[in-house]
Amino acid sequence: MILKKYVVFLLVIVFAAMVYVSTNSRESRLWSERSEKAFAQKNTSYGLLYLLRAERAAGLAQRFSLVKSRVLLDKAPKSTMQFAGEVAREFFVSLSTAMSPLMFQLLALFLLFCGAFLIGSFGLAATLRAHKDLVVITLVVIGFLVHSYQVGSMQRAVLLPHSVTLVSGPGETFAHVGSVVGPRDVWVREQTGDFVKIQAGGLSGWIMSKNVKIV
Repeated sequence: MILKKYVVFLLVIVFAAMVYVSTNSRESRLWSERSEKAFAQKNTSYGLLYLLRAERAAGLAQRFSLVKSRVLLDKAPKSTMQFAGEVAREFFVSLSTAMSPLMFQLLALFLLFCGAFLIGSFGLAATLRAHKDLVVITLVVIGFLVHSYQVGSMQRAVLLPHSVTLVSGPGETFAHVGSVVGPRDVWVREQTGDFVKIQAGGLSGWIMSKNVKIV
């Protein structure tokens, strides 16, 4: 029981430190103000761009508020459960990309060490029954770590025009693979010359780099 309390207390301290280190409230406030002005001027593309930049520098509470505002930009009809799920998913993405992968590695190693110690002392079944919270926290941290690695080589960007056609290679002669309607946030996976490869939901393809703005 003492070890359990110590582990939870240490996890709270480490998480709080990570959130504090990743926060720049002044920068976030400045980008939020620019975002509000852009939306007021009906410039949705740059409003979204500045909103994402504000989100990148935000702390935990402000980040959740900004993510919720970004999800509200999508006017497609959603049920309450769908909206809550999308906010939760986007918040997870935002938070995992803001934190340092090294911190998550150290935290994951610490959790795995604690788990090995508990299993060695009490057995697997007893550990799962008595320390469900530790198992859940471990899975969440590993999920954050995996996602951080997945997006580590990508950059977040905003698709500026209303609609672009994705092609299979870095050039105008390649086959069309789909289309994406903007303005919306996308991931830039790589760049070759005047073309970038983007990931937008389930679609992936190449477009001209002038059509996106890196966050």
